[in-house]
Order: sequence, then C-alpha cells, then structure tokens
Amino acid sequence: MILRSLGIVIVVVSTAVAQGAFSQVAGTPARTGWHAGWGPLAAGADTVWHASTGRCETSSPVVAHGRVVIVERHARGARVVARDTVTGALAWRAPVRSVRTPAIDGGRVVAADGDALAVFDLATGARIATERLDGDVSAPVIDAGVVWVHAGRRVVAYGLAERKIRWSVNLRAPSKTPAGPDAGPALHGQVLAVPHQTGLRLLDAHTGETLWQHPHPCDVVAFDDDGTLWTVVDERLTAFARPLANGQIWTPRFSDRAPVGKQTSRPAIAPGLVVVATAFGDLRGYATVDGGLRWSRRGGKTIRPGSAVAAPSVVGDAVLWTDPLGRLHCLDLATGAARWTRALGSGVSASASIAGNTAFVAASGVLAMRGSWRRPTPVAPLPSPTARPLVIAHRGGAMEAPENTMAAFRLAIEAGFDVVELDVKLTKDDRAVVFHDDTLDRLAAVTDGRPVRTLTLTEVQSFDVGHRFHEKFRGEHPPVLEDVLALDWSRTRLMIEVKAEKSAANRRRLADAVARAIRSAKSRAGLELASFDHRLLRLLHTRLPALPLIGIAGNDSEIRDHLDLPIETLALSRKLASRALRDDLTRRGIRLWCWTVRDLKHLAALQKAGVDGFITDIPTGVRRKRE
Repeated sequence: MILRSLGIVIVVVSTAVAQGAFSQVAGTPARTGWHAGWGPLAAGADTVWHASTGRCETSSPVVAHGRVVIVERHARGARVVARDTVTGALAWRAPVRSVRTPAIDGGRVVAADGDALAVFDLATGARIATERLDGDVSAPVIDAGVVWVHAGRRVVAYGLAERKIRWSVNLRAPSKTPAGPDAGPALHGQVLAVPHQTGLRLLDAHTGETLWQHPHPCDVVAFDDDGTLWTVVDERLTAFARPLANGQIWTPRFSDRAPVGKQTSRPAIAPGLVVVATAFGDLRGYATVDGGLRWSRRGGKTIRPGSAVAAPSVVGDAVLWTDPLGRLHCLDLATGAARWTRALGSGVSASASIAGNTAFVAASGVLAMRGSWRRPTPVAPLPSPTARPLVIAHRGGAMEAPENTMAAFRLAIEAGFDVVELDVKLTKDDRAVVFHDDTLDRLAAVTDGRPVRTLTLTEVQSFDVGHRFHEKFRGEHPPVLEDVLALDWSRTRLMIEVKAEKSAANRRRLADAVARAIRSAKSRAGLELASFDHRLLRLLHTRLPALPLIGIAGNDSEIRDHLDLPIETLALSRKLASRALRDDLTRRGIRLWCWTVRDLKHLAALQKAGVDGFITDIPTGVRRKRE
C-alpha cells in the first residue's frame, strides 16, 4: 500500500463505485469501469491495474510466485480467482462453495470449499485434491506442507504431500466454525491457536496435543512476533502472554478501558501497538505495554449483527482500513491521524498481503492495491545515484580477522564499517551458533567431518577457531548469536545470514532459535535478517516481522523466489550485477548489494553497475578505495 521511500500508493478501484473520487489526482475524467494512474501518498491513491470483482464479498488476497489469489462470491456461489500480480490479467478461476481467505504453499493453493478442503495448482488452477471434513471449513493456515483448519467441532492437520489427514482433534463442545473470510486458526512456531464458540484452545501444531484451554468464546486471534496471542474475550481486548504453553494471561489495564464489543476484526499488530476495528464502526490503537488506548478513529455507522468486521492492515508507518460506509482510510500508525480517505462503495473489506515491495488488498469493488512500502523505522533511505556504496564486512572481515568471531566483530565495530555480516547455523541442542561451514574442519584443524548440527553448543565452542588465522587470536571460539547481539550495534548495522537447512523441521528449529536469540537482545536496532533460502526467510519474517529482510541469490530462480517476499535488499553474486538489474530493483524499492569482493580490481565494474553495497572480506581496503 505504501511506497518505501517515495511515498507513493497505488490502488485498484472501481470508478463506477468511486464516482470519480480519483479523477482529480489522475488528471483524467472519471468513467465507468476501471482506469490506471499514480498518486502521492499525501494526496491519496489511484489505480494501476484493474479487474472488477463486482460488488460482492471477497476474501483477503494471498500472493506468491507472480500470482495474487482471492476468493469472491458471485451469483451462483463462490470461486477462487488468480491474477498476474504485475498486469492483473486473469490466470484462472475455480468454483468453491465458501468465501474464506485461501493460502499458498509452493505451487499449491489451498481453499475452503464448504465442508471440504480444496487444493489447486497455482499455475493452472487444476484441482489437485479434495478432502471432505465434518463441517464448514475455516480459512486455512499453512507451514512447510501442512495445512491446519477448523471444521465444525474438529481441528484438522492435513499433509499436502501425502494428501491425507495427519491428525484430527475433537473440540468436544457445541461449536461451529467462526464466521468471516479471515476467521480460522493462527500459528506461531509449534503452537496453533484455535478460537471457537465455547473457548480458545492452544494445540501442539505437530501432534494435536492440547496445551491449554480458555473457557470464554472468541472468534479472532493473532500472534505478534514475540509470541503473544491477542484476541477479544468478554468484549475486551486480551493478550495471552508467553510462555504460551501454560496459558498465562496478561491483560494490563484492559479491564479499565471501554469494551470493544462482541464483534471485532482480527487484530493488526505493529511494534508497541495493536489495532482493532470494532462493531461500533471505529478503529482503535492500544499500547501493547500497558493496554492504554492511544487513539480512536470514528469510521461511520455501527455494523449490523452477524456481519464481519473489516480487518485493518498495518503497513510501515500507516494503517489502512475500510470503514462500514465503504471508505478506505489511510491513517498514521502512531497517532491515528488521517492521511487520506477515498470512497470505495459499501462492502466488506479485507486485510493486506505483501509480496516483495508490493501490497494487495481486496474488498467489495476493490481487487488489489499495489506499491512499495515503508517500515516504521526504515534502516536507511534508498541511496541516490550519487550515494557512496556501503561497505559490508563479510563474516566480520574474513581476510582481516578470524571469520565469525567476537574479535572480528569488535574490530569491525571499532573500524566503523557500514554493515557487518555473520552466519548462523543450528546446533544439536537448538542454539543459534555463529559459524559458516557445515563442519569445523577448515577453521578448527579437525578432520572428523562431523556436521555442526550434530554437535551441542558446548561441543562446538570447545574448538579454537582463531589460532589458524594468527597466534594472537588463539582462544577465539564460535560465539552464540546472543553474545554477538550483546555488542553495541547502534552505529553499525548487523546482517544476520541464516544458513539453509534441507529439512522443513530443521528450518523451523533454526528460525525458532534465531528468533529466541533476537527477542532476548536489549535492542533490535540495526538488525537485518538474510538467507539464500526463501522458505527460511519467510519463517523468520513470520516470527520477526519488524526486522528488514535481505534475500541472497546466486541465480535467476533464487531472485524470483525472493521477490515474493518483502525484502528491502537483494544480495547477489557480483557476476550477476548490471545497471539494468540495479535500475529494475530501484524501481521496486529494493537495494542491490553484491558478494563477495576479495580483490579491489572488481570494484570498478560493480561501481559502474551502480551497486549499493559491497559485501567484502577486505573491508578496510574497499573503504579506502571507495573514498
């Protein structure tokens, strides 16, 4: 919805509904149908591509691999619709019987189909599988090839690869699937939260074992990046704080606040703030620390009983929300102050989906909104054509100090390099250790070839990795990520490259270990998450959504995979760098860094290509040459 640093928003809207609301910005007369144009954030938004859904109920959109997918209601039922993210061209349609937000895993689309779960091919729309369940199926949630849904009295985990149910849990209470396109379970790590009419149940996502239950009914739940579960209980916004396994309840001062009503939207969560829309027709921002009401914005009429409440979307430093009168509002996240409002026509809106630097939102009469977006606290603005490229000390400066050691990081911070890069791997006891190779052989002068992931942290740290570089570094051991984060990163940014894992289970374990380490840090300022593996980067983003992402790629396929994520930087092999690629990424709002500079003779070609950052083993020499 919001461009990263250019401050531009692009909207797709039916001008027949909008009654010319965008014509003065676009500079063209309004006409029936759809039209395209650009507009600044301060003034509002205009269309970029158009595809009418009609005045009908739609789900939230999901985006992956060049497709934006929604479910829309029409005269004869409902259908899944896939369109090209760039042009809006129709790719395929497929009939279903309910309007629930779908989910995408790899090349598969999973959607609710009445009392069944339907799986479609993302490229062609061909139906791959249908699984009949006992009751109306909720919006699905997916992770690593497993789908979780709430269907009537049951919660079901379905394996996409084997096309069969892995486990099913009976809620053992009169229950029906919560209403609304977005209603359904929420997932955080290995914890699955299931809201239903008779309470809230938390399950182990892999086994279905009940962790704990809360006896009061609720319809909507959302996790923040720290693992706190937000919902509405007894008409009051409530937080179930970590550790989730014992159901500890944290409701600071919410009991002293005005009720939010029985019907609310799914909460939208930003650092320090949770935003919820109520059935009273207003939008409210509450502080996550003390539960205090920070701001409230009146949106219009009270919603009739039984209607779904439009979910707000937090994107960067703004909130986007469609009120009950069908007006799209862009509000300041910190204050709730209005930036602009546009009339879209009545209907139920849906929350946003972000892919790369593009955001999409679906509503009655609105198919998609797209444009780059900003974070609440951007790491840095996009460089101007005359800006000096950043110097990124690869593994702390691997040719100037023993790589990935505390000594290297201290020297890099003292030298004042722009960014320091490090590598993180998983140990046997699920710790995030700072190390690059699969084995210790190269750096520790051992030859047993045992993988790092088969060793405990204590075993890994028993090896000296400094003396082979120089005798003065004897006694340097692979540090744990928590120790590196304890250094002062207030003036130097830290690029945390999380090394790829082959299995989905190990990817989840590694993402959890990195998230635990970062959450324990005193400050997250200056931290950026990076990986070659787009699947791992996606897992990290779900756990730490406020941290900027860096996609690392060595070929065109990896580039395409990363562009489906909200990356701020793309780090490429220097052999792939070109001015055309840099210009294309800049238009998308993405910086281009290149790896790995080990010889100063490579700098001239990279500077000619307009590269924004050099990832280098010789940061001192590169900085001197840059100057």
